[in-house]
Amino acid sequence: MQVISGLIRLMRLGNGLIAGLAVMLGALLGQPTSPDWLWIGIAGTSALLITAGGNTLNDVCDREIDRLNRPERPLPAGMVSVRQATIWGSLLLLAGLGISYRLQITLFGMAMLVTVLILIYNLRWKRQPLIGNVVVALSSALCFVYGGLAVNTVLPTLIPAVFAFFFHLAREIIKDIEDMRGDRAQRATTFPIVYGEEHAIRLVIFILWILVILIPLPYLLEIYSWVYLLIVTIGVLPVLAHTIMKLKNRTQPANFAQISLYLKLDMIVGILAIWKGQYP
Repeated sequence: MQVISGLIRLMRLGNGLIAGLAVMLGALLGQPTSPDWLWIGIAGTSALLITAGGNTLNDVCDREIDRLNRPERPLPAGMVSVRQATIWGSLLLLAGLGISYRLQITLFGMAMLVTVLILIYNLRWKRQPLIGNVVVALSSALCFVYGGLAVNTVLPTLIPAVFAFFFHLAREIIKDIEDMRGDRAQRATTFPIVYGEEHAIRLVIFILWILVILIPLPYLLEIYSWVYLLIVTIGVLPVLAHTIMKLKNRTQPANFAQISLYLKLDMIVGILAIWKGQYP
């Protein structure tokens, strides 16, 4: 039971579910009337599996860092072996790719692209300044485009993809700040280590301000309805403003995990806002 529990935890299903929801929203934006829910659900499942596989292999590559930063994670805690985690992560990736291949060739091509990016990130880019953050943010943003490809309509997915890119980029840099102790011990060269925590915080604040400016634009340009504006005004923009204030006040390191969680939950609210904010 311990092994099964550990393998499930390695998947980080919360991240996978967000990826699956993003794919489904992308498909619904491209096919707002008479959606094929089975097709959309299968496409979302493939993204969930690829994300879960990438998360699992990420923990394999980060196991020494996690001994310092997150000793409760399944690998440093001894819940699963490196071999078990590697096989599990590989099977999840192959399952996600297999589903995408069965759906259509364009989806398989994008799934392969994201998988290659994930693997190179885990093996090389993760410990380099900013490039790893950009790769993760781009891979997450492409979930919306993936959903659009599933219904052969990509254009409506570009706005949520842009928002997702900046949300994930900010979160990834915050996570690097949180992980500085373990990353430094493993001689990683993440942005906070190379340029300092102060500059990393300033960069995150700048990215969040970009989001604050961009988020109202779809309503002002009459792309989304007043429902979208209402939801983001109540549930998204206040969280961004609160996060900016906390970062400006030089939040203590123990709070970075909390900020990262808030931004993840805020992304779910943003997905809801775009879904409900479509004009009938």
